[in-house]
Amino acid sequence: MTSFSKEDLLPKIPALKVDGSNWLTFKNRVEWAAEAKGLVEYLEGTKPRPTDPSKDQDPLWEPSDAEALAVAEYPEKYATW
Repeated sequence: MTSFSKEDLLPKIPALKVDGSNWLTFKNRVEWAAEAKGLVEYLEGTKPRPTDPSKDQDPLWEPSDAEALAVAEYPEKYATW
């Protein structure tokens, strides 16, 4: 019995030719692959980039508990973005 991984079911994305002659195939397969991986928001630019809550704060800024939590969570949010 042959087993398939999730990766085997994704469309194969061809290299985009310099002259763009396979643009439609390339575009469609990139979109299908992004959809299959749950990454469409990134491709469309609709998932906003996380902002660093400590950026541009006064050097004497003392964050509230909620702000401190947001600062602590920021690196992971940015890494997964």
